[in-house]
Amino acid sequence: MAAFAYRIDDADEITVLVLTGEIGLESSDELTTAGLDAIAAGSAEQIVIDLAGVTFIDSTGLGALVVIRKAALAAGRRIGVSNLPPRIAKLLAITGLAEAFPSVDR
Repeated sequence: MAAFAYRIDDADEITVLVLTGEIGLESSDELTTAGLDAIAAGSAEQIVIDLAGVTFIDSTGLGALVVIRKAALAAGRRIGVSNLPPRIAKLLAITGLAEAFPSVDR
């Protein structure tokens, strides 16, 4: 089961989207909605996707991340990932998405 939440850190001009659990076919639409809501909810300069709690992600989950990235860029925001587990870092590298989702220290 996956869970998605966001918090807006106005002091640092960052919106953090926190992901946990397995992200796949059953949860990718929910992730897309949470990401778009996070972008719409604030005016932070940067969106950071915290992946520390993600135990699994498939191609539909990656597709949701790409949709969120496109929306963030269209809104004039930067986007990055934090707490990237090695297995997901490897997946991003293999799929060519590592450059699209730069790692951000948080």
